[in-house]
Amino acid sequence: MLKRTDGSYLTVLGSSVGNYRLTFANPDLAVRNESGASVALRKGVLETGNRLYYLQSAGPLKILSQELIESEELLSNPGFEELSGDAAGGIEHCTPIGWIIRTVHEPGGSVTVNAEDGNGTYALNLTATGKGRGVYVFEYLNLTAPGAYRISARFRTLSGSARPYLHVYGTDEKKRISVRKNFDPPVPGKWETLSMDLELPEVPRKAVAVIFGAYGGAGTLLLDDVRMHRLPAAERIRKEDALLLDLSGIPLSSVCRREGGGEIRLSFLKNAYGNRRTVGGIPFSIGENALAARGKKWENAGQSFMDLPDPAGIAIKRIFLLGSAMYCTGEKKGTPLAEMVLEYADSSSARIPLRKGIELDDWYNPGRPPIPAEHRFRAPDFKEYSLFFLEWENPHPERKVKRIGLVPVSASSMVVLPAVTLERRR
Repeated sequence: MLKRTDGSYLTVLGSSVGNYRLTFANPDLAVRNESGASVALRKGVLETGNRLYYLQSAGPLKILSQELIESEELLSNPGFEELSGDAAGGIEHCTPIGWIIRTVHEPGGSVTVNAEDGNGTYALNLTATGKGRGVYVFEYLNLTAPGAYRISARFRTLSGSARPYLHVYGTDEKKRISVRKNFDPPVPGKWETLSMDLELPEVPRKAVAVIFGAYGGAGTLLLDDVRMHRLPAAERIRKEDALLLDLSGIPLSSVCRREGGGEIRLSFLKNAYGNRRTVGGIPFSIGENALAARGKKWENAGQSFMDLPDPAGIAIKRIFLLGSAMYCTGEKKGTPLAEMVLEYADSSSARIPLRKGIELDDWYNPGRPPIPAEHRFRAPDFKEYSLFFLEWENPHPERKVKRIGLVPVSASSMVVLPAVTLERRR
């Protein structure tokens, strides 16, 4: 915090390890992001994301509350996509950047790069022989906060009966941390996501090793999509109140047809947030379909609707969406691109506008400064895209919702919502 020559205060604030929700008491607070763009606060609340902010106020900054919504990924190179070594001499001579390989405790064991069977370009083969303590890969982390953490990875059996395990091992001999969880061999040919939770009452003084391994019987396990993140202190929505909709609108495999031929296919959105199960502290599920609104310029222009699971309607408190717009770069900020429609059991309805640059934006626009609640990810073509997290209170919580939909407003744009979660009203 710096005191300026005019008597006001300038505070630089941000977090590289998580998305925090901060509430401020300063009524005159002005906020800008690192690009210099003004950031509007809602009731004095700022969600940090993985960004840096400059806050100017007449008096010293007063923070009323802070809440961790969601941790960023703590492990580097979690998909093993970045390699070091001489690939020209064979991929088997390469290793994943940032990861340390241990095979010395398993005679005949190995850890090699797999360029054929992973979720991305690469994965790792963990081959155990059953003659020792197993093989593993690990990364050292210096943790900066106490609390609950979750470690997870995707395993798949390629051959044999090797067993996967997860292990966190501290390097501080005076306060040794050692938490390990062993698993049965995954069903051959199928990916299994395995996870382990870790509770740290205090910050470790020295680095911890985060370990992913194979042991037990002889065989080869495929390892991919490892993750470690800090869990929020409290959930934003109770598990029993969260209704993750299985959308039935438009197939992601064929969202839209172009004039003159060709299709827009978005099946890869199913992996848009990797091993994550929450965005913005809310659980989401991306399946085979989406709600989509396509403007008049598209060959199969139109809207999409779906019925909720209970024909009598469901009492809804809040609506949460993950979505993006496409082909809207020519539209001005604030222009409505589509509308979310809620149809109630009493035949009434409500519409919620989705505006460019406010609720969402074009999903591919690398020169655009990020907007709040934006989740960026890389597609199979390695380009960076975005999904936007949207949240609303039900305008009529006293009425049961029977049907939801998405209708186009802009003639040239398209809006796609691959995930919708509803919070039940008790």
